Amino acid sequence: MNLIFKKENLLLFFFIIYICFGFYSSLNTGISHDEYHEEIYWNFNKELVINFFSNNSNEEFLSFRDKYYGIGFQLISQPIQYFLKHYISIFYYVDEYGSKLISKHFVIFLFFFISGIYLRKILFLLTENKNFSTLGSLFYLLYPYLFGHSLMNPKDIPFLSIWLILTYYNFSIILNFFQNKKLLLKDLFALSILTAFLISIRISGLLILIQFFISFILTFNIMKLDFEYFFKNLFFKAIFFLVSALFFIILLYPIFWTNPFLLIDAIKFMGNFPQDICTQTFGKCLRAQNLDPLYIPSWLLVKLPILIIIGIILIPLSEKKIFASKKNQIIFGSILITSIFIPFMLIFLKTPLYDELRQILFLIPLYIIIGLVSFYFLIKNLINKILFVFIVIFIFENFYTYPYQYTWFNFPSRLIQLEKKFELDYWGISGKKIAEKINSNNIEKKCLVVSPQYLIKPYINEKKIDCYYNWQSIEQSIPRPFYAIQLVRNLKSSIPYKCEIIHSEFIDLSFYKKNTLNSANLIECK
Repeated sequence: MNLIFKKENLLLFFFIIYICFGFYSSLNTGISHDEYHEEIYWNFNKELVINFFSNNSNEEFLSFRDKYYGIGFQLISQPIQYFLKHYISIFYYVDEYGSKLISKHFVIFLFFFISGIYLRKILFLLTENKNFSTLGSLFYLLYPYLFGHSLMNPKDIPFLSIWLILTYYNFSIILNFFQNKKLLLKDLFALSILTAFLISIRISGLLILIQFFISFILTFNIMKLDFEYFFKNLFFKAIFFLVSALFFIILLYPIFWTNPFLLIDAIKFMGNFPQDICTQTFGKCLRAQNLDPLYIPSWLLVKLPILIIIGIILIPLSEKKIFASKKNQIIFGSILITSIFIPFMLIFLKTPLYDELRQILFLIPLYIIIGLVSFYFLIKNLINKILFVFIVIFIFENFYTYPYQYTWFNFPSRLIQLEKKFELDYWGISGKKIAEKINSNNIEKKCLVVSPQYLIKPYINEKKIDCYYNWQSIEQSIPRPFYAIQLVRNLKSSIPYKCEIIHSEFIDLSFYKKNTLNSANLIECK
């Protein structure tokens, strides 16, 4: 009893340290590429709601290209941002607009931390082993790739977190039905609200219905129930869930207030989003609108921890032990089928994907669960020790690579020349570091050429820079001398005529032959 108490105290202490470090790191991480756009979507929806209740025309709102981007997460984050922005502006020497964007990081990280608690619950459902479930959760929370995203990714991390929470509650409801043949309306009502919230973050949240359907079919098959039983006992409840979910989806999407049937158009538009970005993948420029079928597997191969990849490969050896329990047949079977089916569906439908795995980041926790559980049932006596070693390595890597953990690559991939083969700092976090360099150095007041400007401008001292140009205009007649910043995809551009690099920002990567990856350049053009 005393030993258990000490373990729980140690875990609580670790989580307190983790949360404090996470919050501090998130507020010190630069502004990411999406945060500016997220603010636009929020303001658009605010104006739309005001316009709706003023009985004015909606034509100008309906013509807005990005009208189908959801604001579900911002319904929670914006009040907190409003409260924090003043203090962040004072302590972090950033303008008011930038401080509002940065304050969102606090909420993003909180969502991710909560998702780790639910991942632990799912692992416990599958293994009934507290120590393994706890270590598996720590492995997930410290995994540098996801931890890095949790410090600043305003859409993918909240989406991932709610997906994982929904996964757990779906299994809780399914298991209650499996054991007691009870499907309570209050549980379905709660599930419908959470489902609608997921979809309000990103319309692709509708994919969660596939996971629900798979778990439902597996349960019916194991219980040897037929369609007659479904229509007699569950049809009304299924309709209740779908109608409730639809009601809350419309409620959380102001654009659907103008016309609920726009939901169909939203699915079509976002399923073939007109974005033709090129993502460097194994040295090839893969365009979002014309992806190679191996795009998803390629990125998973270099981003997933090697422990997870091996665990997934070993499923043919572990599946008999895993599926010995009917409960695991439902839970593990649902996760396994979902994690295979959704990527295949996206590949088959030729869905535009870009910036490596960000659109399917929500599947990463599912792969982690599959890989860890596979190893658990193969080597129960060793898995906790192996997890402990990985946790120690992850802690080191998080400190070593900060604030670029989201660019993390697994160890085998570090044998490749990463800077020439893969996309790196597509979020533009290095903009803060370059801005700090400009502020601290004895730089004369000149114009600055940079795109996107919102990654840099909130941090820049107005005494250093007084005018801005977009990168696309760098070869035009900009009055010289001026400064320019290469970051994000502009790093692939050549250095302009009579210009030189005066400072470079690097990503530190342990156990990599070059140790560093170039993420941004400060250029002076005379």
